[in-house]
Amino acid sequence: MIKVRLSIIKTRNEYRAVIQIGENPYLVNRGVIYQSSREISREIENSRIDARAISRELKEEAKEWAREHKIPYVINIDFDPNE
Repeated sequence: MIKVRLSIIKTRNEYRAVIQIGENPYLVNRGVIYQSSREISREIENSRIDARAISRELKEEAKEWAREHKIPYVINIDFDPNE
């Protein structure tokens, strides 16, 4: 299965959100403070739609988590920070 993973990373004085899509997405960075993921179908036609919908769900969950933990601002979402 393909996964969509959202992570929040603390870097120095700021928090960054990262979305990765793939069979085994991972972050090398050790500053991960929040992580959530969902699986999507392998069918190419449906994967793009599924990935977008899941990304929106994960973003909302991450916003809620950040509010609960009094994190004031998370920098824009990056895609695949390992590039």
